[in-house]
This record gives sequence, structure tokens and C-alpha cells, in this order.
Amino acid sequence: MEKRLNFDLKTILFLTLIAVVCTTATSTKQFRPRKTPSTPSRSGGWAGRLNFSYSGAMGPSKWGVLNPAFRTCSHGKSQSPINIVTKNCVSSTKLGPLVREFRSTSGELINNGFNIGLEYSNGGGSALVDGRKFTLKSMHWHSPSEHTIDGTRFPLELHLVHASAEGNLSVVSILYRYGKPDPILNELKHTIDRLKNIKRAPKEEVYIPVGVLKTKFLNPQIRKYYRYVGSLTVPPCPENIIWNILGKIRHVSREQVNAIKAPLPGTCKNNARPTQPLNGRKVVLYNEHKPEDEDIDD
Repeated sequence: MEKRLNFDLKTILFLTLIAVVCTTATSTKQFRPRKTPSTPSRSGGWAGRLNFSYSGAMGPSKWGVLNPAFRTCSHGKSQSPINIVTKNCVSSTKLGPLVREFRSTSGELINNGFNIGLEYSNGGGSALVDGRKFTLKSMHWHSPSEHTIDGTRFPLELHLVHASAEGNLSVVSILYRYGKPDPILNELKHTIDRLKNIKRAPKEEVYIPVGVLKTKFLNPQIRKYYRYVGSLTVPPCPENIIWNILGKIRHVSREQVNAIKAPLPGTCKNNARPTQPLNGRKVVLYNEHKPEDEDIDD
């Protein structure tokens, strides 16, 4: 897990949120906060070089041949997401609780045509992973979930992308099942609704500034999670990403899932990459709970 990525931090963070669209033409992405006149995007023009989709000729099974830079997507041996088979997990108390610190901060809600995400202006907190500090840079949603547990796919998955000072990445994943509304999406409801009503050109990103986002809904200390080393789940699928899949399944309403998918084009509304082979990798389980404890929020 000490391996470093061969990508600079700015490029990798860009890939996780704002660097991809589901179209084939090449042009410059645009920045459109609140429908004001556009200015150049911070993506640096990567949009035209990172084209893929979730269905058809540019779907996940074709990613590895769409671009030579995407070769790892089909030839990598440590790809994500995966199906977590709980009976095969290796229990370990050495990992310890996943300690996270959150702070209320402002950011921007983004529709890049690939997913809906939130980018923090100055970092949204941090997580302590293997004794190293990783700063929360962004979060984004996939529906349905990309990771599965014992073959069960969930309606929604939230990825919280963290980066260390050295440029390594660690992602905290939260899975959701249908039930009561999720408080994080509740807080973003009006902004998400606005995002849906802004017409996005094929090669544009839409940014909407959000006020200070409360973080009290995110548990600062996680006492059950699955740990493995994988990849980012979008091209070019770089590996050596430390994944932490929380064991506690949260609730989300059907209306919220529909709302987070509504701004996306048809080829990306179901933006979940299929699960990938483990290829001998081990999934480690840290669990302070008793076996009979329920893995769902209250």
C-alpha cells in the first residue's frame, strides 16, 4: 500500500470528478456557475482526450481499447470495483478504526456529464489511513452501486476521495439502500434541482457554488469497514488506490436517487462499472461490532 501513483495529484483528482464526459467529439469544457457567461474550466482541456461511456461502443467492456492510455482498464490486475465475498474476508484488528475528521466548508456541485459530484474549495476534512493523513478533496455518486457485497448491488454509492501530501489516493465508499432520505442529499436538494434545470452542452461542465456544507451527518470514526487495494473506477483506471468500504449501509430515498441521476445523459445515468476480478487480492475486514450487530443506520 506504500506504492506511489505515477500521476500528479491534480490530474488524478481531476479524473475522479471533472475530467470526463460521455461524448465523442473533442472540444474545450466550460465553466458555468449559475448560468453566467462561461469561462475556461480548470480541467485543462482533458475532456477531448478522456471520452468513454457506460453503454454501447464506448461502454466499460471497451474502455481498454478506446485509448492507449486506457490500457490498464483491461490489462490491470488490481482493478475496481469488486464483489466483496464476506466469508472470504481476512479479519484483522491491526487496521484499527477508520478515524476521520470533517469540517464544514464551501464547495461547488458539478455536473460533468459523467457523474454528479462535490468539489471542496479547501478540503472537507481528513482521514487517517495506515497512519498517514489523507485530505478529503471531493465526493461523487454512482447509481447503482459499483461495489457489491455477496453479490448484492445497492441503489447508490458515494465515493469520498482523499489525497495524501505525497499524491497517493484513498477512497472511502458508502453504500445505500432504499429507505428514509439521506441527510447529505437533503442538504443539497435545491442545488441538485437547479443543476437538473441547467442545460449542459456536450463538452461543458456545469458548476454551481454551494454554501457551507454541514458534515455532522458523516460518522467521524468508522468501526467496521473492508479494505483492499484497487483502482479508480473510471479510465485510465490507475491502480494502487486504497479502498475503504464502510460496513454500515445507509438509507436513501428513491426520489433522491432519481434526482442525482436526472442531470446526466442517458448513457451515463446508470454510471456503475461492472465488478472486476480479484486476481488473488485479499479483502481485509476490520470490525469492532459483535457479529449480530445490524449493518444499517438507524
